[in-house]
Amino acid sequence: MHISPLELENIQWEPTSYCNANCIGCPRTDPETLLTTALIHKWQRHAPYKPFLKSINPKLLPNLKWITFNGNIGDCMMHPDIDKIIIESLMCNQNIHITIHTNGGGLHSKKWENIGKFINDNNLQHRILIIFSVDGLEDTNHLYRRNVQWKNIDNNRKTLKKYNMYGTWRFIKFDHNKHQIDDAKKLAEQWGWRFKLNFPYNENRIKRLLHTPNNPKLFKEKLKDWKGELKLKDEELRLKIEGQKIISLKSIPNQNTKCPWKEESTIQLLSDYTVWPCCWTGHMNILYKAKHNTEKYQPHHMTTEVLEWEKIVNKNNKTLWYDRNDIRITETQTLSDVLTSDSFNKINEILTTPINNKFQLNLCQKTCATSTTFNDEDKVVVRYGEYPKGR
Repeated sequence: MHISPLELENIQWEPTSYCNANCIGCPRTDPETLLTTALIHKWQRHAPYKPFLKSINPKLLPNLKWITFNGNIGDCMMHPDIDKIIIESLMCNQNIHITIHTNGGGLHSKKWENIGKFINDNNLQHRILIIFSVDGLEDTNHLYRRNVQWKNIDNNRKTLKKYNMYGTWRFIKFDHNKHQIDDAKKLAEQWGWRFKLNFPYNENRIKRLLHTPNNPKLFKEKLKDWKGELKLKDEELRLKIEGQKIISLKSIPNQNTKCPWKEESTIQLLSDYTVWPCCWTGHMNILYKAKHNTEKYQPHHMTTEVLEWEKIVNKNNKTLWYDRNDIRITETQTLSDVLTSDSFNKINEILTTPINNKFQLNLCQKTCATSTTFNDEDKVVVRYGEYPKGR
């Protein structure tokens, strides 16, 4: 078993794949238009929340400690019922704490008002952590976090302050904003917020596209040319999988060979209610769909990551991982059921047992080989956020 329902401590959930931003490094952003890809634009969704509330029943997940609202492509505050989800989650499971990751820049003051009032009225500040990812000051934050409005960030944090709620300002250091770090720290202190420095991923893409303007005309052309999802024939797919040559990456000296997500008893849940071992494998949710994109802009193919996953994890199973029923939460199938399903029972050894001191999947080798498991201090900062101590 990958993670037993009795062991699960944290659910990282993306309740919506909608976002108010087009961050340059995000997979939702098309590098040609700097707007949302046609693929994501057509199938983004808000998850119904009742199946989730049923899944976090403490009788099913007795050691669940955290719900981390953090997405691969979506901002949780875009969900129309996120305030209800947070409030009802805290009410139905008295053992959990909640972390909210957001860019902070949407028109969400009413939702923050509802959350703040409930938290303040019930003295639950100790059970909720808030992280605003803001990468610069008013004149630079929007360069990377496109479409994020500074006035909304300010309005949202003022709403939180009204209810004695303070958070952590997470600042990604780029060449274009590093001169503002000290000023941002001072501003965070004025707000009563903690300040944490973060570092970029996909930095070359960000530097290349930082000052490229959006292209609404091309965006509209891509939407017009969209042909929807076209299913590959079973035999065509099988040939692609069987013909895939897996090229292992070179072993990294002193690399980590333990899955940090498994070590921290954490699972990734996406807005379509598919369950994944981590956020990195969760990105394949997009890649499975990308293989069916329009010929004009994205050739009809399966990416290397998906092919490798299917060949190593699925082996001879005729049903694609993404199409399996037992990896989805439904009205009648809880997260506990998924974790004890045939699919999750079979991936454990493949994802967690190293061969020749290497992860078996190149995806794991690239993303987590040099990671370490989180110690208690790092767990608070890296995975969950941080309590605004003294507030």
